[in-house]
Amino acid sequence: MQTAEGESGITMSGVVDRASEAYQFEMSGVAGFEALGGSAISFILIGNDAWISTGDGNYIPTPGGATMFSQFTEGLAPQTLLGMVPPSALQGMTPAGSEEKNGVATTHYRVTGADSPGVAQGLGADAAIDVWIADEGDYMVGMVMNGTMDVSGTATPIQMSMDISRINDESIEIEAPN
Repeated sequence: MQTAEGESGITMSGVVDRASEAYQFEMSGVAGFEALGGSAISFILIGNDAWISTGDGNYIPTPGGATMFSQFTEGLAPQTLLGMVPPSALQGMTPAGSEEKNGVATTHYRVTGADSPGVAQGLGADAAIDVWIADEGDYMVGMVMNGTMDVSGTATPIQMSMDISRINDESIEIEAPN
């Protein structure tokens, strides 16, 4: 994805209620959203139904419903999130300590391009990947990745961070828009 002109990055935030098959997310900073009439895009998925908004709070049903977003929802499964870290990077990760991250007891792992040829090859010698794995349940609680990738022949800095919080929070409610 390309960053929109004047934006420093792409931001995505949201809530997930996997038990109810409900998701609510907003993305901003992506090039092309201006053509849709806004600077952000929001969507709500509940079961087989889906709605989308161009950031103005007005949601319209999407043709095809939630099936349009199946790759996205599958990508939010805990085992898939952990799979976002390249296996070659995991081999070089060493425990950096025990920490509380997002209210969860975790083990913090870190690998750099200097530690792992796979990380250096994919993200550059100065790259760093930090991952926090829950001590109970072995799911990813957070990740920070910094490095450089080749984008059409140009070395391009890349940073990605993800924080997962409010695990099993019963107060999360995702409702269909009016």
